[in-house]
Amino acid sequence: MEYKKPSPSVDPIFGQVPVFGLNDEDVNPFVVQYLKDVRREALTTNATNYKGANQKNAKYLANIYDDSDNDHNDYRPHDSNSEGNSEARDIVNPNKRSIDDLITQPPFDTEENTNSNPTEQTTSDLPLRLKIFDQNVNQWLTWFKDSKTEILKSAFTTQEYDDDILNLLLFYLKEHLTETKTSNSGIGSHLQNLLKNHKVSNEVLALHSWTIDETWVTPTLARLRSIRIRDIDDIKTCLVGDYKNKKPRNYDQWTRFIRENDPNSSMFSTMITQDDIWIILKFMKQNWLKVMIKTPEKSARTGMWLLYAMFYLSENLNSTQISTLRDFAKKCQRLYLDKFILHSPVTQEDKIPSPVLRLPSEMVGLEILQPQENPTVVELVLLVVSEIFGQKDLLEWSGVVKMD
Repeated sequence: MEYKKPSPSVDPIFGQVPVFGLNDEDVNPFVVQYLKDVRREALTTNATNYKGANQKNAKYLANIYDDSDNDHNDYRPHDSNSEGNSEARDIVNPNKRSIDDLITQPPFDTEENTNSNPTEQTTSDLPLRLKIFDQNVNQWLTWFKDSKTEILKSAFTTQEYDDDILNLLLFYLKEHLTETKTSNSGIGSHLQNLLKNHKVSNEVLALHSWTIDETWVTPTLARLRSIRIRDIDDIKTCLVGDYKNKKPRNYDQWTRFIRENDPNSSMFSTMITQDDIWIILKFMKQNWLKVMIKTPEKSARTGMWLLYAMFYLSENLNSTQISTLRDFAKKCQRLYLDKFILHSPVTQEDKIPSPVLRLPSEMVGLEILQPQENPTVVELVLLVVSEIFGQKDLLEWSGVVKMD
């Protein structure tokens, strides 16, 4: 048999180079069919689906930092052995249909079961939410790409100011707040209280006679309103856009930071590296996703941060990173199916409300509109990982969902 060099391209799902080409005319077609069956089985089978699987599911705090365990909060995951806190109990109500009832276990194609167990479904078989998803894939993907381009191109990042100019800006900001009704608002009153004793020398004022206009003050106040301001240093950080000194160092600090601040391009330009994005995704998978889906009204900022993590995640990933991202997307898929498929009615009239994607202040300032049909951030994640990172089987609902 003449040796034919295999294709050097890496399979986007498994992250490996094929050992031989399946299209090689010398390969036994029965071997090809067998390998396809094995592949489908691997993609659609989860070890927890098997009856009698006895897995110890103890959870540990996934913290890459060697820091203290203080400041417990609602986002902190608990030991799976504690009452009412196992992952299965958190995600799926045991008194209702199980998520495992929804995940198909396609058999190998044999002459006996090929006709009795069809593996394809028509669109009409799918639940309503999945129909909406499939109908809007193209426009949601376009919205994501256009929004990402606009943010990377037009969003405020950093500004160079020396100390005199920065102090002068704070002085004029205080004067503006005093002269306008803005000082009566929540953020205006808070800023005015922080700046009430702020002064600059007459020499600096004589050198710089400025007039603060709305084109500067409006977006500046919007940025200040979107983050937690505790002192004058926080105001300066926002004006300059350099967040290096604000970087969280552990799970608790990240949780607090994400709860208190909208994401913006300055943070991703000066504070958050690609490694930090993977840390954020790890914490999302660990617990934040469940909290966000179960209590969306209290977790809008978590969704904003997940969206920005996908905006800024590099598209040039190695096979290990692709595998990690795929695992994260599978977690999103499982929670998504439980929330919108298992526990949602079939008809439009009975449709349960879904958490609407809330855009952060920066996107609102750039006049980026909400995508049509109100996708959730989890739906956008599934779409991006599928279409941009090559994991297309994530959206092949006929291989994942079965209906009674």
